[in-house]
Amino acid sequence: MGLGNGMDSSHSAQKNSLGSRGTLKWRDGRNHVGDFQEGLEHGFGICLVPRPSEDRYDCYKCHWYQGKMRGYGICEYGNDLVYRGYFKDSVRQGFGILENFSAEHPFKYTGQWENDKKNGYGVWEDKERGERYIGMWLDDHRHGEGIVVMQSGLCYQRTFHADKMVGSGILLLEDDSVYEGNFTEELTFVGKGKLSLANGFVLQGTFSSRGGRGLSTHGVLSTTMENPNPVLFSSQLGLKEFPVEKRWTGIFEQFLEFLHSGCKEEMEESFTGFHIQTRNQEYLFCQALTVAFQATYSGIGANRHLLAMAQEEVKFYSKKIWEFYQGLLRVALERKGHTPSEDADPRLVGPSLVLPLILPGFYPELSMLYMLQHQREDELYCQGIVELSLFPDIQLLEFLDVQKHLWPLKDLPLTSNQRRSLIKDKCFLSATECLQKLITTVDPREKLEILRRTFQELELTVSRLPGAHSRLPMDDLLPLLMFVVSRAKIQHLGAEIHLIRDLMDPTNQGGMLDFLLTALESCYEHIQKIRLHPKENSHSS
Repeated sequence: MGLGNGMDSSHSAQKNSLGSRGTLKWRDGRNHVGDFQEGLEHGFGICLVPRPSEDRYDCYKCHWYQGKMRGYGICEYGNDLVYRGYFKDSVRQGFGILENFSAEHPFKYTGQWENDKKNGYGVWEDKERGERYIGMWLDDHRHGEGIVVMQSGLCYQRTFHADKMVGSGILLLEDDSVYEGNFTEELTFVGKGKLSLANGFVLQGTFSSRGGRGLSTHGVLSTTMENPNPVLFSSQLGLKEFPVEKRWTGIFEQFLEFLHSGCKEEMEESFTGFHIQTRNQEYLFCQALTVAFQATYSGIGANRHLLAMAQEEVKFYSKKIWEFYQGLLRVALERKGHTPSEDADPRLVGPSLVLPLILPGFYPELSMLYMLQHQREDELYCQGIVELSLFPDIQLLEFLDVQKHLWPLKDLPLTSNQRRSLIKDKCFLSATECLQKLITTVDPREKLEILRRTFQELELTVSRLPGAHSRLPMDDLLPLLMFVVSRAKIQHLGAEIHLIRDLMDPTNQGGMLDFLLTALESCYEHIQKIRLHPKENSHSS
């Protein structure tokens, strides 16, 4: 798709300007408008190239260096293809996105390019087939390790050679069964393999198709329940095959090259894009990573088997962005003649500061993966919440074994606001409303702070009761927290808890906030197990 060497001055028929800006035209209809240096395209320029036998043009809006495309560009081809990414010597090189908007075969590729071909790590979305390929490429072909995610929810990992599947692989079925072995393009089991069923049974042997009459196998069925939860294996998809530091090297390379250039202003747009309102470097860096993240995990890619990969990427991004910040600071200090000071260990502090800043850009896809991963636990939790909602407040406190000296009483000498939090059917309202704010922020630090304030509200409320202590022992606090959780009715609470746990600041681990999160986990797990008999429900209500 590149212009090659066909844009040199020997093809020029007319030059409207030999200065810094002008127009260059050819007899075949091509023309270039932009910046020039010594008669060659140099700087930003727009080139129109007519397509043979068509009344359409290819439009190249790119940066140029001594007559060749170099740096970031947007190319709108006359055949409904659009490329947004980097060039070198007039061919696609580095990170880029190629999208086909044609109604006949729409697709989108986001990933690494080398010498105008898809090479390295990249993501291909076939919108017509409803599937996404995440993995390695060589000369425009799927080649190497790859993961295929389908719209139906099926997901498999295989090795590819020139677009053909080779060797054995892993197929994850919708019912949580896991097949390890060889299978066809139509996902039919063939040859030796092992099928681990969701109930823990394992079928190992030789599989074959019987020409539309189903699947036959010769093997051994094990019912010893050695692996009662085979789906746990799925959380490891892609981690070994695609080391996180090698997934989006094309994005990192551009910014490292910009840093190594000394952050020269004339090179800024060439490396980081153009026609963007903000020139804030770290924003542009995050934007490129966000585009790659969405291409991998949104839509078809919203598959719970990819959660571990996504979580690993977000953590790695915060580390790389912190390194980029440090690089910009070093260049700025050196320009002023100062020597950058070495922090004691900035790796411990920097990424933790960056993560809350960049998380909003990745949160929609990441939170969806968490919800899918913990959907079943959350469904059990919601059933428990429905059971507990049948109780009036006072009877629920009794059911949860809350000590009676902590129960709210109407005749207490409280202010109107305090009383409002204690009257029947609105017990501990302030703590409940506080916990409900958990879903209003994406920052794990703020979520933990909301949890801390919830405990504070509980203690403040009961400290006003006769005979209550200022600090509640855990035996008293946990039943009260269970009450608040049941009344807050937070959807997808399990997904929230796991996201906080996985992305919390390492300095909080083992501390008070970690302890409070563990208490919330305990309530969540207990509510999942609550199942009342119909007689108990009717009697309690």
